[in-house]
Amino acid sequence: MLVYFADLAHTYSTENESLMVPLNIGYLKSYVLKQHKNNVDIKLFKDPNKLLKAFYKKPPDLLGLSNYGWNEDLNLRIGKFIKMEFPKTTIISGGPNMDDKTECRIDFLKKNDHISYYIVDGGEEPFSELITWLKNNKETDIPKNIIYLKKDGELFSSGRRPLKKEANHISSPYLEGYLDEFLDLNMVPLLETNRGCPYRCTFCAWGMASHNIVSRLNIDHALEEIKYIGKRSKVNKWIICDANFGILKRDVEIAKAIRKVHDEYRWPKKLSLWLSKNTTNRNLEIAEILEDMIEPVMAIQSMDQEVLANIKRDNISSDTYFKYQERFHSIGATTTSDIIIPLPGETLETHLKGLRKIFDMGVDNIINHNMRLLPGSELYSPEMRKKYNFKTKYRLIHGDCGNYKTPNGKGVKSFELEESLRSTNTMSEKEVFKLREIHFLLEFSWNFEVYFDLLKLAKKFQINQLDIILNLLENGKKNKELIKFWKLFDKASKDEWFNSREEAEKFFSGKKNFNDLIEQKYEKLNIQFSIIILRDYKIAFDKVLQQTMKNFNVIPHNIIDDRSKIVFAEFPPLHLGNIKQKPKIDSLSNSEIDQNDLTKNETRNRVIKILSKKNTSISKILNTQGFSIKNLRLRT
Repeated sequence: MLVYFADLAHTYSTENESLMVPLNIGYLKSYVLKQHKNNVDIKLFKDPNKLLKAFYKKPPDLLGLSNYGWNEDLNLRIGKFIKMEFPKTTIISGGPNMDDKTECRIDFLKKNDHISYYIVDGGEEPFSELITWLKNNKETDIPKNIIYLKKDGELFSSGRRPLKKEANHISSPYLEGYLDEFLDLNMVPLLETNRGCPYRCTFCAWGMASHNIVSRLNIDHALEEIKYIGKRSKVNKWIICDANFGILKRDVEIAKAIRKVHDEYRWPKKLSLWLSKNTTNRNLEIAEILEDMIEPVMAIQSMDQEVLANIKRDNISSDTYFKYQERFHSIGATTTSDIIIPLPGETLETHLKGLRKIFDMGVDNIINHNMRLLPGSELYSPEMRKKYNFKTKYRLIHGDCGNYKTPNGKGVKSFELEESLRSTNTMSEKEVFKLREIHFLLEFSWNFEVYFDLLKLAKKFQINQLDIILNLLENGKKNKELIKFWKLFDKASKDEWFNSREEAEKFFSGKKNFNDLIEQKYEKLNIQFSIIILRDYKIAFDKVLQQTMKNFNVIPHNIIDDRSKIVFAEFPPLHLGNIKQKPKIDSLSNSEIDQNDLTKNETRNRVIKILSKKNTSISKILNTQGFSIKNLRLRT
């Protein structure tokens, strides 16, 4: 039996270095081949073009599609096309992007009528047993974890199999060489050392899908994988996929193994991971081991106790959180927190109060997310939507689009959308748009570090950084030079939303709009407008910020002026005709600092090259390769 497994990604506007190694389908291949040996031949695919080409060369008996929020439309379009061209191939799908409500599952399978069977929860054992079941002409009971639509349109479910706390039956696709081709293409390595999440946060599907169980994968395999990848891969960033890294004692051993690889090979430079939700001393130990390879993420989501109760989120106390911030900083770690709006019960006032508190705690990187509704999460349900009067809209998932060609010239067009909250019974859409401006300025000034040292100066004089940002926004909207910028930003932030999925699909399916889309003219707003400031408005923003800080009448003006000279010089204006053209550093006409006294670095030059690329998703490349706008900073 010939089987194709596909963890498809949008490759049209990204390089291999910005794609993830398909670890998920690697696990499937490894398990199935152990059970069926030479009776099954399995090929793995990441690139839609390569999958289509392989079908025209030799169509398989089975096609398995991994279904996620970022490739749902791609799977739909490719799957329907393949079923029409190659009707004898049985298509099986699986993945976490599936709600557990019967009516939602029926709607999904009706829309995706090319799918014969869908696997819920873990896929290795169900897929292997499904092969046996199909080979035996369905004479025995269908395996657990399978759903499909019966001929009468009713949903069939075979029931759920119990999850195991020890997943030693799962072998390593890395160590068996099944992922070598993807490592050789410099894709981002993924590591998984445990599965599942013990928590039931209502905005997340992780714990719901795993029934609050954490399954441990073989520790010896994990340690050998780290060595194996280290010898083969020279990419900037690795990713640990565990929901709560540090929740197990053995995670310290894993961190040491990764650090040893970094010290020996100088790769990876960065490691993305999600630390266990309730920060512990073990997290500090991991941070001390990995040092500048990571930015410890201590997710909060909200600082309001009522909101936390609404989303079933148990955070540590503010005092404990502050102490851990201090300890992370004492070892030289840069810290990150996640905030989500608009969560149930959150108001504009409680959110701003929470941001002030986070600044007071000394968090270095504050990531604000718009609440996305995920199938399988509790907040996705009709009951929660009604209870909190959710109003949602749709927008692009930036960078995830493409036009994929078959050998005979036929094409498959695709783009991904997300459904996100725009208002609740405690926060209006107008307030959400207001926060969009504030969050952008926070990202530009603080996270991207364009005005980081000036905001730190304000903090030394007992002025909260958020108050500087709020006043900068207010004064900027009154400034003649910046009025046009804010009108552009407000228009773009409103234009990216659509009232329904159908409305968005109709808009981007139009010939001109789709061409603009695949040429990446719809870039992520925070990245796009940060570049626009650096290109067209940097000197004006500098002047307004400088005057804004003086207006507080707290910091001596000569100190503001002296610090401003350095801070403004570190991010000189960029000359770009548009955000895709090659930047050219302007003369530092607004500063007395000589550019020759500032240090450029290799990372900065790499970011300049990324900004220069045409028809690519700048935000996606920066994110997956571990870079940021802040890497443009010249250093004294």
